[in-house]
Amino acid sequence: MIETARVGQVSWTPWGFWATVGLGLLVLVVYGIVAVLAVTPFVGDMGEANVASASVEELMQNPALLIATTLPSAVAGILLILLIATRRKGVSWTQYLAIHRPTLKELFTWIVIAAVVVALLGVIGMLLDQPAVPDWWLSVFGESSTRLLLVLTVVVVAPLFEELLFRGLLFTGWSQSKLGVTGTILLTTVLWTALHAQYQAFDLAQVFVLGIFLGVARHRTGSLVVPVVMHAFVNMLACLQVAYLLEV
Repeated sequence: MIETARVGQVSWTPWGFWATVGLGLLVLVVYGIVAVLAVTPFVGDMGEANVASASVEELMQNPALLIATTLPSAVAGILLILLIATRRKGVSWTQYLAIHRPTLKELFTWIVIAAVVVALLGVIGMLLDQPAVPDWWLSVFGESSTRLLLVLTVVVVAPLFEELLFRGLLFTGWSQSKLGVTGTILLTTVLWTALHAQYQAFDLAQVFVLGIFLGVARHRTGSLVVPVVMHAFVNMLACLQVAYLLEV
């Protein structure tokens, strides 16, 4: 039985599990279509034969291609999620997506937790002889002319889109279904981890652990702002590590 969320004196019910699945798929389809349209000019520049022969990994390591596909598709995804949230009667889009200001104590606490988790994962990585940052990061940030846009994409746009989708739209609909909060945290984390196909196994394990903490933060604070800031903070730390390793 779906519980009813309460905002002030107004009760409202989020979209159910399957409706939320459909809406999430719609967002991803639009994201993919915009990405394909954005990559079309690159096909002409690189030549269809070169694009066809290049592996997915090689294409994802092209910084200009990454920016051209991620920025417009993420912006389109963000706008669509906001539009979807406005279509639910009885609740504002900010309330549906849990976009409200957390207390400074909550925000600071979860940023510290994120920093500790990153540090512990880093120590585990060193003990397992893993690189400080994924090789993918070094590859895409190696081109100096695109670094500023890459930082904007990685620290601002990507975290905002991913959190709005996974800990916003999907979390709201699924957490009040039979799946429950725990099931929602696990499912959204698995899906979010799968989105990072450019990483190796150990890196994916790190993404999964971080995803669990992002989901818990969303549940415990009741605010999407907290996981967005945590996500951006973690990505910023990765950018600083890359800058240090590349001596820029």
